[in-house]
Amino acid sequence: MYTSGSFGEIQNCTGIGSKMAVGMSGSTWTQMYTWSDPATGSSEFPTTSVTIGASGYYVRVVSNSVGFSGGAGFTVTGETSSTTTYTSETQNLTYTWNLY
Repeated sequence: MYTSGSFGEIQNCTGIGSKMAVGMSGSTWTQMYTWSDPATGSSEFPTTSVTIGASGYYVRVVSNSVGFSGGAGFTVTGETSSTTTYTSETQNLTYTWNLY
């Protein structure tokens, strides 16, 4: 980001990533890919607005004694005699950053 007085511009977008929120114990987050619009390194930079995004899914392994049924958006992706693994549908996260 470049600033001079009240003027500012986004010069590029690098290092995009996602992580699981605090308090989501028992689950893991798997990031599949990230992106930006305009695209990183694009000739459309500098700009005053950029949208970033990430896609991924949650995996939760639950003891069969708990009685968890997965919930909406989750499917069973593995089972043993003592645990069941649930995987969520792909989650698409986006955020638009506007300077003005």
